[in-house]
Amino acid sequence: MKRNVLLFGLIMMVMGLFQSCDNDETINRYYPISWMPVVDSDGEMLKSTYLDGTELEFVVPFKVHNGNEVTSIELSTAIVDPTSGEVSQKTKVKEYASSDYEYVAEELHYKVDMSYTIPSDLLDKKVQLLADFYTQNGTSQERFVAEFQVVEFKNVIGGLPYFYMWNNGSWAAQGFEAEHSAGYSALNMVMNFYGFDPDNANFQNDMGGNIAVHDVDFVTWYYVTQLSSPIFAQTVDEVNEVYNTEAPWYGGPKVLKGTTTGTYEAIEEAINNGEPVIVHGNFRNVDYLHQIVLVGSNETEFMVLDPAGKWNGAVKGDYEKTETIGMYTKYLKADVYAAIGDDGEVHMNTPF
Repeated sequence: MKRNVLLFGLIMMVMGLFQSCDNDETINRYYPISWMPVVDSDGEMLKSTYLDGTELEFVVPFKVHNGNEVTSIELSTAIVDPTSGEVSQKTKVKEYASSDYEYVAEELHYKVDMSYTIPSDLLDKKVQLLADFYTQNGTSQERFVAEFQVVEFKNVIGGLPYFYMWNNGSWAAQGFEAEHSAGYSALNMVMNFYGFDPDNANFQNDMGGNIAVHDVDFVTWYYVTQLSSPIFAQTVDEVNEVYNTEAPWYGGPKVLKGTTTGTYEAIEEAINNGEPVIVHGNFRNVDYLHQIVLVGSNETEFMVLDPAGKWNGAVKGDYEKTETIGMYTKYLKADVYAAIGDDGEVHMNTPF
């Protein structure tokens, strides 16, 4: 008898516990959405950077528990403070109804295809995409979808030093002055990026290599004044020769390949692979080609390091000359193409 009483008491206690849970506000707000990964339309995870103007297409999967049906989903953006990481300025951008959902029977979940075009006013901001799920019983739950930085250029290659050619030393005795040193300036930007190191043991032990100091003037001086046949680094072959002669000694992991039949597609491919590209073109009003380094690309512009300063965009045009204005600056692609020549005829050097 005592055993039956105890058992009855235990059952009543458990039932009371469930009743109290049913009345608990937290339980009533039970999160009905499982944390399933969001992927783009190709099944890949969303990226950490996107260009402004990009249309994102992605799939948000979710499961409904205990009949707590999702009646609508609101897609919103929020701005992430770069210092504190705090999120603010939440803005609704789209709403999806139950008619937009698709049940994936073999995986026992629902999914909804979403899209979002990144506006230009989010440029240079870190953004979160958030989805608010509203349920039949009147509860709602916010779900994190993605976080990314909105950028003007994809795959900008950072870390290249900048050499302003008008600061380069004068080698007038050899007929070579700063006026002609764009090729060496561009070349040294790339060489330094790939590990040009004057402290390399090869230099210290005189095991080889000719460039013993971390200085564009020294590179220029050696190849222009110390060889019986000076190399002026003003053509594709000359730029290649200097780079590939030194590469085994300064520790650079790459060699430079050059072509006079380069393509616009090859430029884009190199930049997307993280490789800076030296292009030769009619940027300045001189009777030889000027060299610049391309380090980023978007739909209409290149990100550039230009040794001569800031170009005005005209073929054989003018320059604004200050020590830093040519560093990570932007040129219209149409202008660059006009200066470097037709597709398939581009003079260019690319590490590989």
